[in-house]
Amino acid sequence: MNDETALDYLEIFGEERIQLRIAKLAKRIADDYQYCKLHLAIVLKDGFMFGSDLIRALPEKTRDGAQIGFVDPDLIMVKKFRDSDVLIVDGILESGETFDRLTQNLELGGASTVRAAALVWRKGLLRSGMNPCRYIGFERDGGAQLYGYGIGASPGHPDVRIRR
Repeated sequence: MNDETALDYLEIFGEERIQLRIAKLAKRIADDYQYCKLHLAIVLKDGFMFGSDLIRALPEKTRDGAQIGFVDPDLIMVKKFRDSDVLIVDGILESGETFDRLTQNLELGGASTVRAAALVWRKGLLRSGMNPCRYIGFERDGGAQLYGYGIGASPGHPDVRIRR
């Protein structure tokens, strides 16, 4: 994005704030998974930057024992996750369809447990009857499309923005 178009965006969550929140989430995840082997299933679209930073923020003991895989919700190979404690990692939770589809596929494939983490939960967009994920970095009401930090069409920015 060049300087002229940068004026078209408004920062919502800055890089420092994002990294602080990820550190807190990593601690909670490490505490919850201290007695089992963590298997991270990072959603390719929108989740790769959050997933990468989350992995780096996990304590060494948790990170070293974890298995990490990148998943496409439409192409997941569920047998890979049999008897695993899986944490789905995505950058954004909107309608919940991606988490729901992955959870169903993972459970059908024999995953022991399935939980989810998202950097941003766009609250007003979650379908009725769906539960939000267990680990949420930021909550934001629906509305404007989010960009940056690997989310949306502007992955090269270390912050999360909306178009003005």
